[in-house]
Amino acid sequence: MFWHSYMETAAMAIPSLDSLGKLSRAKVIDDHGFSNETIPVAWFDSHLAAAGVPGTVRLDAPERPDRTGRISRGGLFALAEPLVQGAASDEQVLDLFWSVLCWGSDHRSRNNKQRISSFVDHSDRKRHIASLRYAAALIVKGDAKESYRALVRNGAGYEIPSLGPAFFTKWLYFVGAGDVRHRGIILDDRVARALTLIDLPEVQALRIKPGETWTSNQYLGYVTLATRWAGECEQVAQRSVGLDEVEKDLWASGG
Repeated sequence: MFWHSYMETAAMAIPSLDSLGKLSRAKVIDDHGFSNETIPVAWFDSHLAAAGVPGTVRLDAPERPDRTGRISRGGLFALAEPLVQGAASDEQVLDLFWSVLCWGSDHRSRNNKQRISSFVDHSDRKRHIASLRYAAALIVKGDAKESYRALVRNGAGYEIPSLGPAFFTKWLYFVGAGDVRHRGIILDDRVARALTLIDLPEVQALRIKPGETWTSNQYLGYVTLATRWAGECEQVAQRSVGLDEVEKDLWASGG
């Protein structure tokens, strides 16, 4: 039997979870992306230039002069490598940040104008970049709870204006540069909606619901849950299974 009882119950609610580990990680994760036809590459180009904010959205290599192409998870992992190695310039941090936001946005670009505006002032920009670096360093060390807390102000909104959990967990995810053991994974409304479908005490106890701002304890509980599922899958999949593979199937089911 492919799943232990815990995963069997989850897979009844989220059938796509039953495919975990049955395809290559490169196929499931690295190749997952979006073309410039579905994400706002041109919007970011024009708004970053108009605001005079450094950094640019980076399409998957080789980049074309006409700015057509796509952004994949694998391409973002490659952009994150200098940050993981401690060698990223501030502009490289911003390249990754804008590219992550673009990957996760549709053409409405909701909240992205406010996010860009918060980087216009030089001192604000330096502070936000420092916050992104600090959170990245924590999650690369495996500290899911504190990395999440680093981007939330206690009772006063978010560390970076208009950058809520649905997007800052994308940052925590991509700064892992594709490491299969990385503990930063995306938590957004689609994932939250999928979790509400799984009738297990351990899942329901997290009380993660769409449309809410989740706490660092809830995020840690979600990461712990995904770790357990990925570990159960590995016992029969004959390869390492990342937490992001759990997240991606939850996301696909929560639309």
